Amino acid sequence: MENPGDESQSNNIQVKLPVNISYTAVNDFLQKNVVGELIKTEKETGEVTTYAEILDISLGQSPDEKFDLAVDVEFMMLTKLLRNKIGRVLLYVALEFNEEAQEVWVSDFKLDGNTGNWLMNNSLEVLANTIMQESLKDKMRYNFSAEIEKHIQELNNKMGDPYEVAGGINLFGRIENLRIYRIVPKPDRFLILAKMAANAVVDVDRLDFNAPEDTHATPEFPE
Repeated sequence: MENPGDESQSNNIQVKLPVNISYTAVNDFLQKNVVGELIKTEKETGEVTTYAEILDISLGQSPDEKFDLAVDVEFMMLTKLLRNKIGRVLLYVALEFNEEAQEVWVSDFKLDGNTGNWLMNNSLEVLANTIMQESLKDKMRYNFSAEIEKHIQELNNKMGDPYEVAGGINLFGRIENLRIYRIVPKPDRFLILAKMAANAVVDVDRLDFNAPEDTHATPEFPE
């Protein structure tokens, strides 16, 4: 019997796979990793300026067609003039994806926020730029490679043992490659389009031609 990793059997299955990631899942991640973070800058001299603390953050599809996402950020100012003032900005951000590097990042942004206070508005503009340059751009730059490789290994460990799909018929295989080729922001989710290359082998250990009378019964598959 040939090994599924043999060159003659390599990549006999190629699939384009759509993956949906809800904004709810992304917002849960942001709540855990961004809320409570201090927005600050550090000069080459080591002097640190703290602007604000992020109190809440969420994202959704941008109503501005020039941008992909709208990021709603609530914060508390920590500067001397505006200490403890609560502010809110809506940032429209454009995403860029590099298929070769398997990396997505914020390539451009625009501020949408007006408090009716000239001093606050100017501080908001400074803060918005600081948020994007020092915090959100880093948080929203993500490389998929390591996570994809981790899940490929986990799946291959499970697929390494033959799985009996019917009496005497076993299926096993190996995922060779999984790559994202496009990311599309939708109204309530990210649509991530991926390509998967794999190989699989079906082993028939027993032939049973005595089919049951009810050949139209719906097969049951494990969840």
